[in-house]
Amino acid sequence: MSPRVRLTVALLSAPVAAAAAEAPPRGAHLHAVATAAMGQAVRFNNPYRLERQLGATPESLSLAAPYADLGALLTHGRLSGFEHGGSLRVAFALSGITQSVVVPSYVLLRRWTPALEAWARVGAPYVTGPNPNVGGELSLGGAYLFTGALGVTLEAGVSGFYGAATREVSATFVPLAWVQAGVALDWEVLP
Repeated sequence: MSPRVRLTVALLSAPVAAAAAEAPPRGAHLHAVATAAMGQAVRFNNPYRLERQLGATPESLSLAAPYADLGALLTHGRLSGFEHGGSLRVAFALSGITQSVVVPSYVLLRRWTPALEAWARVGAPYVTGPNPNVGGELSLGGAYLFTGALGVTLEAGVSGFYGAATREVSATFVPLAWVQAGVALDWEVLP
């Protein structure tokens, strides 16, 4: 190859090599997020006349006890697309009746920018006590990362549980809407 051809090839391939070096890696990767949050829920039905009722009837809104939530999610997928995985969360009531809830969930996550990621969860919350119960849950949340690994999180969702009978009905349904905010620790294993 002549020196002139070698110089032309080198000049043409330099931008391609530089772009390849700057491009983010492609392919599947593992992504883990740990969260610690505080939250508050509103009940849309209060058949048991629990504390913090916001109206005069059992159908009135009422506030649930504030709670702490610890969670972890693990997803797998492409950096430039949606990631699928699972989540496990544990929430503890901070006042009132001692109660904890364990929530295994399916998670769909997307990283929109290097600092912003969002997820959707579909789960089956299990109330461990004092009266064990299983319900359903849908939520949307996300994290804004100040560094590559540390950030803040915000999540909102709805949950629903069937409960015991009252004088008025043979079985109760208690829907809740909730919001929680906290911190997130993000970790990725790139391809």
